[in-house]
Amino acid sequence: MGLPCACEVERHLDTLVPIPLKSIDPFWRKLDFDPVVPQVEEEDFEAEMEELKQTVLIRKDRKQKRSLLSKIWSVLPGNSNKKEPEKWEDPRGRPNLNQQTKKVEAARHSSYIPSSYPTSSSQNTDQTPSFLERSRSQSHSQLKMPPPKPSKRSSKKKETGAAIGFPLVVYPEDVAAVNRYKGLVPSWSYPYISRIIDVKPDGNCGFRAIAEGLEMGQNCWSEVRVAMKNEMDRNPYWWRERLNTEHPEFFETTRSRLDFLETVQDAPCNRWFQLPAHGYVVAQAFHCVLIPMEHSSQTFFPMREGPDLFRGHPVLAIANVTDTHWLYIQLEGDFPVPLPVTAWARFAKEEAYGWRALYENRINDYLRIMSSWRVECDIVDLTA
Repeated sequence: MGLPCACEVERHLDTLVPIPLKSIDPFWRKLDFDPVVPQVEEEDFEAEMEELKQTVLIRKDRKQKRSLLSKIWSVLPGNSNKKEPEKWEDPRGRPNLNQQTKKVEAARHSSYIPSSYPTSSSQNTDQTPSFLERSRSQSHSQLKMPPPKPSKRSSKKKETGAAIGFPLVVYPEDVAAVNRYKGLVPSWSYPYISRIIDVKPDGNCGFRAIAEGLEMGQNCWSEVRVAMKNEMDRNPYWWRERLNTEHPEFFETTRSRLDFLETVQDAPCNRWFQLPAHGYVVAQAFHCVLIPMEHSSQTFFPMREGPDLFRGHPVLAIANVTDTHWLYIQLEGDFPVPLPVTAWARFAKEEAYGWRALYENRINDYLRIMSSWRVECDIVDLTA
């Protein structure tokens, strides 16, 4: 801000001497804020040139005089022998491909080739080439580039989903999962499967598959357990009335299987996901449609509210592949929907019957597929 440097200010503080006015920038010493115009005194150029001339003339050595004169002439406009480059090149960074190619070409054309340069012996056609010249020309003519190495890439084509009967499967990891489990899911679903997600087999796999279908991620399996448990706790009498028709303690057994939130150890078998009881609870707690993908598949619909309140409801498909392990299966397009589970019509309220009406066309598609399979199975070739 116009003050002297810090060291000078410190010196004035130590000696208790005020900072003189001349040490402050002229801009801060005036009463206006106009820029300061330095006053340039008129200079006597002729006197300075005369003084320079006398300085050169007093030199006794002629070489020194000549050197001084050449330096003076070199700084005059138009007398410099230095020229600007025709094209400025930025020396920074890595050279581009064109620059590298030019360097390689230049090095190739400037490399030494004995037969292309005239020697004292080659100028005389009658003289026999020396042994050294013959050996050089022979070694150069025998020099050949090594053949290119064959590529290590496998010529085997990657298997696609369409090649194995799953046209919607695209990603390689999904193709591997489909190849592994395709024999354990019904074949009518092949054209509609886009992904098969193999969740972690830790006793929570059924709840992990539900979490994947709800787009929560399989690590949110505990949240699925809590939501199902809260649904049963909020409506205990409603669930007892329906679940205990199968067994007097079916409600307590179904609810106790949800009491597991440990993340360190695997869930014991009495805490696993179990159908059909948990299928009813999942459909009602998350207001979704649940389709267990089995060869005799059935569909779980919500039982208390109709579909008008949940127009954006999800449709989840899961599969039990080893009697103890569940997968999530993602379906796309106008896939068929199996018939509702048998007890659903008996348990559901009247306003929930709209779920079947909403999926009636897809249920009919499923029934047509099943009837065509039965006809094919009933045909027996007696001539064989």
